[in-house]
Amino acid sequence: MKHKLWLFGLFSLLIMGKLSAAPQELECVNYFSKLEKPTAQSQFETYTKVGECLKYLPTNRVLLKNIINTYKLIFQVNPSHYHLESFMPFYIENQLIVDEAVRDVVLDEAERQEFFLRLTTAKREFIEGNG
Repeated sequence: MKHKLWLFGLFSLLIMGKLSAAPQELECVNYFSKLEKPTAQSQFETYTKVGECLKYLPTNRVLLKNIINTYKLIFQVNPSHYHLESFMPFYIENQLIVDEAVRDVVLDEAERQEFFLRLTTAKREFIEGNG
């Protein structure tokens, strides 16, 4: 009986932990899905939000695509690759997944190649410590 109670308690904790994370994950999805072209002033807030939401990217492809679209919009305001720094840890570990998502989101070939160039440059500088 104690064994069943222990398993039930463990299961309950796992479910409660997942449920408590759900509102934060939903907040991330909503933030990036509603974001219009960022202004120079709102870019810092956006970079910070990317860092806060990275933990949900491995399981949430919608959020990943929304963040890629956000970077696409940011590049129209600020063509620098430096703002990709908060995204680099996820990109380095999941490059194939991110590259596939970029192909899905950035439809214009020239814009997509430029996006990949920025990702590659940011990755190199992040690894070398120059970013």
